[in-house]
Amino acid sequence: MNTTFRLSPLLLLLGLAFFTHCKSKGSKTTPTPGIDLNKAWKTVEAKEGTTVVYKANATASIYPGYSRFRLVFEQSRVSLTEVTGETFSGNWTLEPEQKKLTLQALNPIPYGTNATINYTVVSWSPDQLVLLRNTENPKTGNTRNEYTLVPE
Repeated sequence: MNTTFRLSPLLLLLGLAFFTHCKSKGSKTTPTPGIDLNKAWKTVEAKEGTTVVYKANATASIYPGYSRFRLVFEQSRVSLTEVTGETFSGNWTLEPEQKKLTLQALNPIPYGTNATINYTVVSWSPDQLVLLRNTENPKTGNTRNEYTLVPE
């Protein structure tokens, strides 16, 4: 019985060392670099559904008004200028897996929303951001729009 009490702390330490070692091996994966949106972004291409309706510097675009589409991120605040020229302000969040961008508490409330617009981050680099709106936009014929943005 005396031997059992002497071995218990030793077994406990060995078990702890084993689990700590296994955990540290699993945590050596390279972290994904964070997405830094804190700047002003302007549209260089817009798609309504699968149709490209705007390209910056193109001789002709179906909807040249997309040149007005802007997103300005400052800390947790956002300003959205829609294709119509209307401007909305509110808050923004980016989910931990960095794929879902949410604009919320937008004021005034954009038509057809509950003051919230969700996007999927299709791709991101410091020089380009591609967003897909998760819901249809009633102002563009109920299409799901994709925006390719660059820093201003």
